[in-house]
Amino acid sequence: MSTALIGKYFLCVHDECWRSGIVEAAVNDDHYIVRFDDLVRFNEDVAWPGSLAVAAINDMVENGSNDAPPPWLFFLFAATIKRLTIRHRESCAEEQTDDEVRV
Repeated sequence: MSTALIGKYFLCVHDECWRSGIVEAAVNDDHYIVRFDDLVRFNEDVAWPGSLAVAAINDMVENGSNDAPPPWLFFLFAATIKRLTIRHRESCAEEQTDDEVRV
């Protein structure tokens, strides 16, 4: 059983929607359990709910045709990516508040 992706943070297209999360565990040689988080959003106000899913390795690494979404993108430093995203959201919120005060 392969454990190479466990603990990796990812961005992906899953069920035809952009998602993000972390690879939690290997199920067997062909599947991993992934935990989706709310980093990727529909828009600034609506986040995906957290959830678990079983994802096939083939879906993660292969691009079957021109119509298929890109393969999943994996990152080693999940905590760093999440912190940077939170800081970006906070700075955008501060800018928005500053704009409202100026008006």
